[in-house]
Amino acid sequence: GGGGGGGEYEDAVVRLRGLPWHTSKHDIEKFFEGLEVAPDGAHFTVNSSGRPSGGAFVQFTRREMADRAMEMDRKHMGSRYIEVFRSTLAEMRDYLRRGSYFETKENGEKERVTGVVRMRGLPYQVSEQQIVEFFDGLEVIPHGVTLVVGPDARRSG
Repeated sequence: GGGGGGGEYEDAVVRLRGLPWHTSKHDIEKFFEGLEVAPDGAHFTVNSSGRPSGGAFVQFTRREMADRAMEMDRKHMGSRYIEVFRSTLAEMRDYLRRGSYFETKENGEKERVTGVVRMRGLPYQVSEQQIVEFFDGLEVIPHGVTLVVGPDARRSG
């Protein structure tokens, strides 16, 4: 059976944790063999240095596929066991747009997981405004630029 309205992808998203750092989209499709991952449906999370953080959002073609994906929780990919969490299209889009999402901690509280960019090699005279302009088209939170200074109170670049 198929069918369904335009919102069928809405609840067809899971979030993974514990992935080996070298995991590819193909590896994710293989892990969920027999389930239909949506076209361009696997998105890896990164840490503040821009390196893979061992997480990913995976969008399936139907909610039933995401329900079946939950059965893969704590199954192994190589030597690592992978945690599978329910997610939403909104949570995945929030991460893709902002580089952050909310993760539910063990005590049930929600905690924002954010993306931070560290820049090196900047001219010493660069201004916060120039950095914001450099990232034109992306959301830089108010007062979101920190220029690092050394022990001599001079900018480090």
